[in-house]
Amino acid sequence: MRVGLSRVSATVLGTALAAGVGIVAASVREEGGWQVGLVFAAAVAPALVGAMWTLVPQRSPKMPENPEDSVEFQWLQHASSGAFFDLMIALGLASAASAILDTELVPVVAFLVLAMADVAVRYLVVSRTQR
Repeated sequence: MRVGLSRVSATVLGTALAAGVGIVAASVREEGGWQVGLVFAAAVAPALVGAMWTLVPQRSPKMPENPEDSVEFQWLQHASSGAFFDLMIALGLASAASAILDTELVPVVAFLVLAMADVAVRYLVVSRTQR
C-alpha cells in the first residue's frame, strides 16, 4: 500500500505537536519530569495525528469529481432521511410518554445511538437490496 507524502507530513506534524504538548506538560508539572511529558505526548498523539490527517489537504487522483453522484452516497441519503423521520417519531413518543407519566426525559445520548443504529441498518438493507 502506497502512502502519500501528505499523509506522512500529517503524521510527522501530529507527532511533533504531541511532543510539544508533552514538553509543555513536563515543564508545568512539578513532579514526574520527562515521564509525565512522555505520558501526555502518548495520550494526545493519536488525536493530533488524526486531526492532522483531516486538516492537511490530500491529493488523490482517484476521487470522483462529484461524489454525490455515487450510488453509495445515494444509499446514505436514503438511509439517513428515513432514519430522521424515525428519530422524530421516537422523540415525539418519548416526550409524550414522559409528559403523561410524569417521568424524567430520556437522555439525548439514547436517541443519538438510536439514530446511528437506524442509519446503519437502513444503509445495510438498501445496499443489499439495490445491488
